[in-house]
Amino acid sequence: MAASSAGSDSPPSVPQFNITGRLGAGTYATVYQAIRQGGSREVVAIKCVSKKSLTNTSKENLLKEIELLKTLNHPHIVRLIDFVWDANHIHLILEYCSGGDLLRFIKLRRCLSESLVRRFLQQLALALRYLHSRNVVHMDLKPQNILLTGGDSPKLKIADFGFAHHLKSDSHADQVRGSLLYMAPEIVVDRRYSPKCDLWSVGIILYECLFGRAPFASETHEDLLRKIASPDPVSVPAVQCLAGREVPLTAACQDLLTRLLQRDPRHRADHAAFFGHSFIDLDHAPSAECLEKGKSLALRAVKADSGGELEEAFRLYRLALTYLVPALHYEDSAQKKEQLRDRIYEYMSRAEYLQSEVTQGRPKRPPVAESRWNRLLELCKPDQDIMASLKEISAFNHKLSLGAHEEALALFETCCDKLLELIRRYNCAVM
Repeated sequence: MAASSAGSDSPPSVPQFNITGRLGAGTYATVYQAIRQGGSREVVAIKCVSKKSLTNTSKENLLKEIELLKTLNHPHIVRLIDFVWDANHIHLILEYCSGGDLLRFIKLRRCLSESLVRRFLQQLALALRYLHSRNVVHMDLKPQNILLTGGDSPKLKIADFGFAHHLKSDSHADQVRGSLLYMAPEIVVDRRYSPKCDLWSVGIILYECLFGRAPFASETHEDLLRKIASPDPVSVPAVQCLAGREVPLTAACQDLLTRLLQRDPRHRADHAAFFGHSFIDLDHAPSAECLEKGKSLALRAVKADSGGELEEAFRLYRLALTYLVPALHYEDSAQKKEQLRDRIYEYMSRAEYLQSEVTQGRPKRPPVAESRWNRLLELCKPDQDIMASLKEISAFNHKLSLGAHEEALALFETCCDKLLELIRRYNCAVM
C-alpha cells in the first residue's frame, strides 16, 4: 500500500501485528509494513491516521475510503483486510504490495516498452471496468497510487480511494480533488467532474509510462496550471526511446493516447471506447477469464486432434495459445505457472507438427508460390509495424524449428500482440 500521512516517528501499537518498518508518509497518515502475529505471518500494510491531524474534509475522505474499500473485491484493487482504532489513531490494515508504486518502477527504467505498458494498462482497465460498473470514480489516479506486486511479472493494483466517490453524470464541485499533474482540464478550469476524468488521468499515466515523463511536467505550479488550461492539442510523439534507440509506437497505441488526451471531455474517449480499444485488447488480458478461455480452446483442440480433424485441431491450438500465453502473467503460483508453461510448449510443438501434416496433405503449390513470402516482405516495406511483425514471425518459426522453446515463447508473446493489432487493422480497412 502506498503511503499517505504524517504522524509521530515512533511506530504505533496495533493489536495482533508487529510493525517491521515504515513505507512512507503523507499529509495525514503514515503507512507501515507489518506482520500478523501467530501462525499465518501474513505481511500487510497498515495505514495509521492520527485523529488529531484530521480536518473535517480529511475525516470525510477517510470514512468514505473505508466504506468504499469494504465493498470492493477485485484482483487489481488493493484489498482492505480490516480496520481498527484506539484513542489516538485509526488503522487501515491493507494488502501489502512488495513491488512499490508505478512511479518508482518508471523512474528505475526511465520508460517502459509498449508490450509491458499494454499489460499494465490491461490490468488497470479491468479494475476501472469493475469500478465503472459500480459508478465509482477514483478521482486521483496517478502512478503513486498504483502499486505493484513483487516478482518477475508484477501485477498492478489501484490504491488510495480517499477522493473516490459515486458519480453517474457531470457534477460541479466546491473543491478540487486529486493531483494537479494528472487532473483533467475541465476540473482545473471549470471544476466540472464526470466519469471521463479518470480516463484523462489514464492517458497521462500511459504517456508517462511510454516516455518517462508526464506531458505537462513543469518547474512551477503556475506553469503547470497554464499548460493544463491551454487550448492547444496534446502532442503525442510517434517514437519512444528504449535502451538508447528510437522505437516507433504502434498506430493503436498512438490512437488510444490521442483519444484519451482530448482536452474537451465531449471529444474524449468514453469508458466503452476505452475498454473496447484494440491497444488494450481486454479479451486477451491476463486474467482468470483469459486462462479459462485458453483451457477451453485447448480441450477442444485435443478432442479434434484425437478425432483426426487435423486442420481444426491446428486452428484451435493456435487460438488457445493466444489466450494461454498472456495467462502466464496471471498465475501467481510458481508451480502452476511452470505447469502452464509446459502445456504451452506442448501445444506449440503439437501445432507445429500439425502444420507440417496439414501442409503435406495439400497439393503442392506451383513454383511461383515459393516467392510469395519474399514478395510479401517487398510489398510491406513501407509499413514498419507490419515489417517488424513479419520479421518476428520468421524468427519465431526459426527458433521453434531449432527446438529453442524458451526463446520461441518470448517471440510468440510479441507476435500475438502485433498480429492481433494487424488483424484488427485489416478488419477495419475492409469494413
